[in-house]
Amino acid sequence: MTQRSQRAPGVASSSSAGPSSTSRGDLLKPDVLAPGVDIVAAVPPLSNPANSSYGLKSGTSMASPHLAGIAALLLQKNPA
Repeated sequence: MTQRSQRAPGVASSSSAGPSSTSRGDLLKPDVLAPGVDIVAAVPPLSNPANSSYGLKSGTSMASPHLAGIAALLLQKNPA
């Protein structure tokens, strides 16, 4: 596995960037963003031509663990 040193270019084109359609245009959403493009993830060996245990994946399934971690940290700091 090699280390990537480049920062993400920005919000994915498929992400919502606001303003919220339910507001008068003055409410920007989302409140939190998570990386979801080119995330290094475990992959089954047979599905990867490079025969590596890791590959680059994109999508909400890659972003949701980051958001779960943020939620856990917030709950740890301020239990409900």
